[in-house]
Amino acid sequence: DKRDATKLINNYYMVFPSLYSYIQNSINNALKSGELRTLAGRRCLINPLGTLTENRKKILKEILNRIGPKQGELYGTLVLKSLEEEYFKKSTPSEEMYIKRLLNVLNEGIYLNKVLKEIDFKIQELYRFIRNMPVQGTAADIIKLAISMIDERLTDKMSNAFIVNIVHDEILLETDREEAGEIANICIDAMTEASRQILKEIEIEVDCNIGLYWGDASLNNLRKGKK
Repeated sequence: DKRDATKLINNYYMVFPSLYSYIQNSINNALKSGELRTLAGRRCLINPLGTLTENRKKILKEILNRIGPKQGELYGTLVLKSLEEEYFKKSTPSEEMYIKRLLNVLNEGIYLNKVLKEIDFKIQELYRFIRNMPVQGTAADIIKLAISMIDERLTDKMSNAFIVNIVHDEILLETDREEAGEIANICIDAMTEASRQILKEIEIEVDCNIGLYWGDASLNNLRKGKK
């Protein structure tokens, strides 16, 4: 039920008000600047259309004239994207045809009204992406940095250990039984250091498990490092 989900989310934000403020600031900044950033500084442009050509600017201006300036350029951009997907999904039009076709559509008004009824879903979809990307993107930055550190340290040590797989925030390695404990400590230190470099004062726990295979490793926790 949508009401139950909304209540659950609101209660969560009441417990973590600073997280709510961070997310709202991220949304406002993203809408103003047209981009998102992770805590590591990686950028992600959120213009739904990519490059705004002169023809797109002309049609966007016409759309904003019809829907009103209060909705904002991002709203108008989503409308334009919907129009392009509807009328040019099978072929790329010439510049002349692009302008002519979309002006006719706007003048008729029928499809524009249909798009405006459906656009709220796309707005919410974009907001979900804006809320999610800085969090998931930062997690990805941390794991990439940790992978790089682990690889460098294994190379310096001239170890036979190597990375087999990465799943979300988990790094799976294969190594000789004799050096498993030492390699585990290298991984714990690298992942802890990577998170500290990006998250600064936020402390992160790192779990490390050793086993004969992946499933077996999940049952044998070596240690939990918290620094």
